[in-house]
Order: sequence, then C-alpha cells, then structure tokens
Amino acid sequence: MMRAKETRPTVADRLADGFGLLGGIAILFLAGLVFCDVVGRTLGSPIFGARDIMVMTLAVIAASGFASGATHGVHIAIDALQNFLPPWLRRSQLLLADLISLAILAILSWRSFVGGTEAGDFGERTMLLSLPHAPFYFALSLGLGLYALVVVFDIVKQLKPGNDDAE
Repeated sequence: MMRAKETRPTVADRLADGFGLLGGIAILFLAGLVFCDVVGRTLGSPIFGARDIMVMTLAVIAASGFASGATHGVHIAIDALQNFLPPWLRRSQLLLADLISLAILAILSWRSFVGGTEAGDFGERTMLLSLPHAPFYFALSLGLGLYALVVVFDIVKQLKPGNDDAE
C-alpha cells in the first residue's frame, strides 16, 4: 500500500530523498569501481583495496535507501489478507506493523550508533586501505534513524481523526 507523501513534513522528505540520492551516486560509483576492477584483473592489474572500498560503499548504499524507499512507498509489503479484513482491522494491522517497525528501527539505529562509537574507540579499520569503520556505522545509524522518523510521521497520520488510508 502506498502512503501519501504529502502528509509528512517537507524537511523529512528532503532529508530522505537527499540521502537516497547519495545512495544512487554510491551505486553508480560502485558499478564503475567493479567494472574497472574487473578490467584491471583481466589485464593483470587489479585495483588495490577495491574490496575494502566496495564493502564500505555497500554500507552507504544500504543506509541511504531505507528512508527514501519508505517515503516513496516502494518497500515490499505482503497484504494477502487486506481484501478480507474490515477497514477497522486493516487500520489496526497497519498501526501495529508500524509500531513494531518503529521499535525495531529505533533499536537498530541505536545499536549501529553504539557500534560506531566502539569501532572508533577500538580503531577498527579495513584490512588493506585502513579505512575506519566508524563513519559507516554512523551512516547506517543515520539511515535507520531517518527511516524511523518517517514511520513516526506515518503513525501520527494514522492516529488523526478521519484517516482512511487503510480503507
């Protein structure tokens, strides 16, 4: 089910879309890096540290897509029972799913932030290029937190009188 984007504050949408754009740029960068690395390997001269860069770029891609996907309603949803439930039960089911999602996202965002601080304290780095892990943990925490914010706005909208999104 697609949720109305106009019900969320413009700032949240802009942040989510900006972070999503960052993810899109990261995907293009990753595709170019993989192509160049494959060509380099074929010619016997691979890119040093390409795997380190790829793994960290994938972290940015994952973190950046959560909230943007939620604002555009492109996340996968299984609604096999939606047509058989009365409207009040559909609304209740949607609210319960959002509350559970919010709890999980809040925990994941918090633990990613804690992981980032611990990675910084312990000096965790990639093997070849010695890239620090902490900024990528923080990016993941930010992406999950932004997604949680989008879910909060969806919950607030559902609780407003006269809401008929689930009908």
